[in-house]
Amino acid sequence: MKSTNDYVVSSGDYETPFSDESLLMERPEETSPTPEFYSSSSEFESPFSATYNAEDSISLNQPKAEAFVELLAELNHEDFKESLMAMAGEIEESVIARFSYEGSHGNHYPYLKQRTSEYIAPLLREVDAVIDRASQAVSSREFEGLSAENIERFVNEMEFEYTEQLSPAQEQFLGGLVNKVKSAVKAGAKLVNKLNPINLALNKLKGLIKPLLNKVLNTLVGKLPQPLQPYARDLAKKFLKLEVPTQDGALNNSNEMFAGEDFEQLSYEFDLRMANLVFANDEVESEQFVNDYIEEGEHEDPAYENAPSLDEARQQFVDQLRRGEDVQPALEQFLPALYPAIKVALSLVGRKRVINFLAGLLGKLVGKYVPANIAKPLSASIVDLGFKALGFETADQNNESLAYEAIANTVEETIRTLGTEDEGILQQLDGMSDSEAIDQLAEHVLPAFSKAVANNFPGTYIRKSIQPTREPGVWVLMPRRRRRKSHKRFSRVYPVTLTAALAEGIKTFGDVSLKDFVKDTMGQDLAQPINVRVHVYEAIPGTTLNKISLYDRAPGLGTADKSAAVQLHPLSVQAATALLNDPGIGKDVAPEFTTSREKITIGQRFFYMEMPGAVVRRPRVHRRLRRAGVGVQREAQVAARSSDIQAVFNFVKSEVVLNFFFSEAGSNDVVEKLNRQDWIGASESLRKALKSKLNKALLKNIRSKVKIVHEAVPELYLRHVPDSEEFLGGFKKMAMEKIIEKVTQRLLGKAFEGVKTFFKTRAKEFSDALAQPDDGVTVRITWKNVAGMAQIRAVISLLRGEGSITNLGGISMPSLPTPTLTILAGKNFI
Repeated sequence: MKSTNDYVVSSGDYETPFSDESLLMERPEETSPTPEFYSSSSEFESPFSATYNAEDSISLNQPKAEAFVELLAELNHEDFKESLMAMAGEIEESVIARFSYEGSHGNHYPYLKQRTSEYIAPLLREVDAVIDRASQAVSSREFEGLSAENIERFVNEMEFEYTEQLSPAQEQFLGGLVNKVKSAVKAGAKLVNKLNPINLALNKLKGLIKPLLNKVLNTLVGKLPQPLQPYARDLAKKFLKLEVPTQDGALNNSNEMFAGEDFEQLSYEFDLRMANLVFANDEVESEQFVNDYIEEGEHEDPAYENAPSLDEARQQFVDQLRRGEDVQPALEQFLPALYPAIKVALSLVGRKRVINFLAGLLGKLVGKYVPANIAKPLSASIVDLGFKALGFETADQNNESLAYEAIANTVEETIRTLGTEDEGILQQLDGMSDSEAIDQLAEHVLPAFSKAVANNFPGTYIRKSIQPTREPGVWVLMPRRRRRKSHKRFSRVYPVTLTAALAEGIKTFGDVSLKDFVKDTMGQDLAQPINVRVHVYEAIPGTTLNKISLYDRAPGLGTADKSAAVQLHPLSVQAATALLNDPGIGKDVAPEFTTSREKITIGQRFFYMEMPGAVVRRPRVHRRLRRAGVGVQREAQVAARSSDIQAVFNFVKSEVVLNFFFSEAGSNDVVEKLNRQDWIGASESLRKALKSKLNKALLKNIRSKVKIVHEAVPELYLRHVPDSEEFLGGFKKMAMEKIIEKVTQRLLGKAFEGVKTFFKTRAKEFSDALAQPDDGVTVRITWKNVAGMAQIRAVISLLRGEGSITNLGGISMPSLPTPTLTILAGKNFI
């Protein structure tokens, strides 16, 4: 095969993104007509105007399927995924941040794994002790013939304590595991004909913990997170007759990639393994479940040990350019480290061919800026833009490495854009000649390159028409004094006058308004405008919000603790326009990546508000577990949360639950008015909290705030259901969402009236709950034995099954019985 330098790139008169040159190219001949697309939406009628037939749907008479999905739903809890992220932050801060990568020559993984093993050793001992105590309690009890109420009582009376010195994140993890163990005992106790006793299943659970923690470590040291493996994907098929998606649906439906580990998916995968242990037919089967998970979690890929990480490959590329080596061979060594950004599967020969083509093309585009006499002024421009904000020193102005780093960043972003937005073109190259492939590739690479240059070069080097931001600035890899980079930071810091009206219109994670966050978490009510300094960041491969908050030195950051990471907010185009008057600095991402802080995507941008004098509110809360030898229940401090809402549709039990969480600050407002007997003021506060905020948030976020317990929806949330799992997949998902939305609207109206009545007659219960050492108050409304849910259940089974839709007009809204209302201290979502 000829070198790519033997061919002339030809894709028209291409104007480079740089302000001082253009590259003359020939226009390629069209070899095939543009494919025609047609819209067939006119052929479809609304799913709500026809009848349905559930005969072809998934069978509803599946007791094991019902029990399986109920256990899966009960195991799923946000505290557990939060504990995984918190432990990752502690490992990063206590182990990895203290390790010098200088001179390690890439052989750092064994050392870091050893140090991490020391971190998790006391936790593993406590896990074993918890499981042993649960197993002993189960072994001494006969469950056959025991009622569900008595089983529930037995499980609730199980008490656990720990003896080791655990960190806050480890303690949170252990508390979450205790809840999972109790759920497993409860589910296993009901399986009276089970061949594999529950105590044996519990003992096998020990084998799942270390592989789970290894997965957390892998992403910290640079290993890219893997999607749910085919074995795990098939586990649910045994009882549910369904495929579990390799990744959640929102990611499959977009072209975005996780930045670091997806802690939510990691938690779900663990829950799925645990549920299968409980339902295993015998010890041999459960042993196989555990061994496969251990092999997956501890398997070392030899290719990984021999290949440099992205950080090492980037630094090697920068060093090669600084030494004056040829650009194309350096690119050919650098690009394989970026191959994971290309989501399509290519053969080894095809992959090498694409890399050679890309190296030749990109080498021509960046080659001009490699000579030292060009690179030094470029470095000086970068230093000038970030001298104060990024901590550059005067000596950095003469260090051309910054210029080569900008080139490396540009190459990375170009490949990533190509791999996500234009991935189809790569699969077409195998059938083309070299010259055709180069021309075709150039047509897609050049726009991606322009966009990447605009993001990574100073504005003076870029044509004004494509400069992305109004204010001068440049993105720079951070931290500066470490070879291993954790994120990018924009060189400009924005001074902003924050008002209540401005903050109300900006959303942070979980659809919480910035105004509520500032009041609930930062303790500032914005009655008067406050002056803040806004810092802006971007995620790269391996980024977590913990890493940004740890390695950035803006006042108020510098730690991996959640109290710092919670102050990072997604910077959408709308937020950048409203807050910074600079839309180009913002970036929109799929809604999946603004649902929680545990899941972010590469290229996503965030902002942090430096607020002089403000600190994160940390209310004292009861620890979930007791430590042995401590007579009183100890307390911990957690970052205060904003008000939130959750709905749970349990189609197995024909039960619906609405959880309204009132923040500590919001609850205090209501209680103060009640204490003054200001019934009108208290009622108005409730109306604003419920109707104006929480109810709207729920209806706007049906896919992420409504948990569905249904044997046909093992994903539990609609946002995890792929749009295109089969023909009409997106249509069926939309139909499910519309059904759930209609029922939710009906429930919310009834719930508001119920809450108002409660505060008129039982307000003291709310005040008493608020007085408990916990963060805020949860008001739970439960409807049991809801007539009409069986019909909706059948329709959802149909939509996920193989049947055909003919008419959904016969669906009637559920008839709601009188609900029960419960008050709980703290945030108690299920």
